Amino acid sequence: MTWKTLHILAVVLCSVTATKYSDCGSLGSVSEFKLTGCEVPPCIVNRPPSGSSPSTYTVDITFTPGHDSSLLATGIIAGIGNIDVPWPGPDGCNCLLEDQCPIKEGKEYHYHAEFPVLATYPAIDVLITWTLEDENSNNQVCLQFPITLV
Repeated sequence: MTWKTLHILAVVLCSVTATKYSDCGSLGSVSEFKLTGCEVPPCIVNRPPSGSSPSTYTVDITFTPGHDSSLLATGIIAGIGNIDVPWPGPDGCNCLLEDQCPIKEGKEYHYHAEFPVLATYPAIDVLITWTLEDENSNNQVCLQFPITLV
């Protein structure tokens, strides 16, 4: 390999880094979590200029379920001070890359979700709780991470 090839490879590998998070009670195990453009929280989430199209951010989670489940629902809660605001999330089964529900204990899955950030959102610090719940409302995955909307 040439030095140029090694440099390009190093840049690519460094740009694919995980985001630090806190586990808030996952039944399964999380091997990787990524939020667009964030390695160390608080994650800076940029609001688009007024009148512009929404900014799009992605959440990628690689996990292994703690038990079999026929469905996977995404739960998102935005903690603002002492107030928890539920946020609509996509169908978790539809966010599985190269897989579908039901999910099986011991098998690794890759979850990928996109979420818009609107110009009308306030500039604020928020604690996000992102869950992937089974049919019994058990958290196969439960992650918390702070974001700062700017």
